[in-house]
Amino acid sequence: PNNKLTLYLGSRDIVISHKSVGKVHGVIIVEPEFLQNRKIFGQVTLTFRYGREDEEVMGLKFCNEAIMCLAQLYPPHERALQEPKTPLQEALMRRLGPNAHAFTMEVTRLAPP
Repeated sequence: PNNKLTLYLGSRDIVISHKSVGKVHGVIIVEPEFLQNRKIFGQVTLTFRYGREDEEVMGLKFCNEAIMCLAQLYPPHERALQEPKTPLQEALMRRLGPNAHAFTMEVTRLAPP
C-alpha cells in the first residue's frame, strides 16, 4: 500500500514438464530510501491441498508446502546467472525508470510435473 516495493511478473503460471521447467521472469521496483542496505528475496512455493477448505477447523490445514525456488532478487547475487532480458522486462524497465530491476527465477528440475 505504500508503493515502496512493486513486483511485475510476466506470467502467473509456471509450466513444468518432464523435459523442461519454465522460468519466472519479472521486474521489481524498489525505492532506494526504503532499502537501506537490505536485500529482497523471492520464493516459489508449491502447495499440495488434499482436503476441502471448509473442512479446515481449529487451525488444522489439509495441505503441504514445498519451496521450489528461493532467490535473491535485489541486489542481484554476484554468482547468479545473468540471463538475457525478455522483451517484456526491457519494455517495463524503460517505462518504469532507474529504480526498476529485472530478475529471473528458475524452479528446480525436481518439481513434480
